[in-house]
Amino acid sequence: MAASHSSAALKQLLHAALAGDAAGLTDGQLLDSYLATRDEAAVAALVRRHGPMVWGVCRRLLHDHHDAEDAFQATFLVLARRATSITPRDMVANFLHGVACRTALKARAMAAQRRTRELPVPDVPEQATAERDLWHDLRPVLDQELGRLPEMYRAVVVLCDLEGRTRSEAAQHLGCPEGTVASRLATSRQMLAKRLARHAPGVTATSLAAALAAPTASAAVPPLVLSSTIHAAAAGATTARIAALTEGVLNAMSSSKLTVAAALLVSTLLLGAGAVALAGRAPVVPPAPAVRAADPEPKKDPKKGKTVVLIGRGVKAVDARKRTIKLAPNLNLMKIALAKRNPAALPDETFEVAQGAVIEIDGAAAKLADLRLGAYVYARVSEDRKTLWELRTAPLFTGGRVTAVDAANSSITIDVERTGRTYTLTVAKGATVERGGKAANLAAVQAGDDVWAELSAARKHTALALREGKPRGVVVGDVKAVDPEKNTLTVTNEEGDRALPLAKGATVVIAGKAGRLADLKPGAAIDARMTEDGKSVESITARRP
Repeated sequence: MAASHSSAALKQLLHAALAGDAAGLTDGQLLDSYLATRDEAAVAALVRRHGPMVWGVCRRLLHDHHDAEDAFQATFLVLARRATSITPRDMVANFLHGVACRTALKARAMAAQRRTRELPVPDVPEQATAERDLWHDLRPVLDQELGRLPEMYRAVVVLCDLEGRTRSEAAQHLGCPEGTVASRLATSRQMLAKRLARHAPGVTATSLAAALAAPTASAAVPPLVLSSTIHAAAAGATTARIAALTEGVLNAMSSSKLTVAAALLVSTLLLGAGAVALAGRAPVVPPAPAVRAADPEPKKDPKKGKTVVLIGRGVKAVDARKRTIKLAPNLNLMKIALAKRNPAALPDETFEVAQGAVIEIDGAAAKLADLRLGAYVYARVSEDRKTLWELRTAPLFTGGRVTAVDAANSSITIDVERTGRTYTLTVAKGATVERGGKAANLAAVQAGDDVWAELSAARKHTALALREGKPRGVVVGDVKAVDPEKNTLTVTNEEGDRALPLAKGATVVIAGKAGRLADLKPGAAIDARMTEDGKSVESITARRP
């Protein structure tokens, strides 16, 4: 009985507050109230509060007014369905911006599909035609580039620039000092301006701030769209087209969540290796160590027979006395299992380490006892998956923007993309440093550079290599086939076979010496570093032909 009285009182409070847009309640309080009572007043307050920002996103990404209305309504339907997933609770604006961007792009794709099936119709002119200025050029890409900023920087832009809140209000909302908001806002505008300059040369943090302050950054939501959205979000009833759009976005979000879950399940295995780049990112095979001298030919052993290359494995246990090692499941295969909701199908595997097995840590010969738990490794095992013949650690990688360089102490500080966290890395003696595609020293790296670092498996937060640009994935395995005429090769490992085209100018290094694709023979163990877009190979390192 007390509970029902409490619920009724809460509903009365919300209805009373609705007339003033629930000004006295935070987003978190409104969200909690909606989850507790499913009351329309809480939904209405959130729609009214964040509607102009969401409408602005939809109108920037969608030229058709009706498509924008569909995307707007679907965004708040997703909010109603996924309210429990928002943490912290007061990050509703951030959540809505991301969903609005995703939904508008989905609506644009659906509209394109419809147009291929329908007769063309004359374009309807916009109700208000903007001047072809800087803002006109930025509109189609602003929200997508904003969505790529780390959460801590994206949040202040959404609150201050897109929703027009003061720094004081944003500070109160985020629970941090006003000075922190001002600093983050300046940094985020610089980061965003640099990204947008690729699309509209000449963009600066100042011009961007002016563009975001324009009325077109957010706009008043048409009253009918506002009321129909409030009703749809509260009642869950809408048109078939909007329902299909909503389900499409929810399915895409679920897929992304499964990818993150796979990384999180394994990340606990990788903490000892400095796994700072796995969160919010699909599992990727990390880059290979720098090219070094040729490995010695392994001793012929009649018991060895056929072998399988294991990739993406974390060390869970080592018993040097019994010469056994336990490895966690492959990251990508675990992701597939999670998608099928069957993670139990991928158990840990324990191998007997053969006498004379090759063990390498950070590219140097080592003993089994030297392996750290959580190290990320590649392994070669017998076909029956009982005996391990070769194991080598691979550095994880992290990428982000340089905020500070201390060449005297061989350290660098990076804001890691997508996580919003800052890490200071020690740059190992003799580490590879590249800037502009050329060898450089640490002093040449500047604050503001986008870099990626290969991290040591043996020394926490230590970079073995530092390169300008975005991280590259690496495919590790054995050569199955080579086609020099088509400039392709096929690599096989425990995930299966993969055909890889070589990029123009791709390099091949065999046993520490320059070679050609035709020199690679089936069975050669290679690391194939991919291009930034992941579509072709930019370099191949083979330990033996």
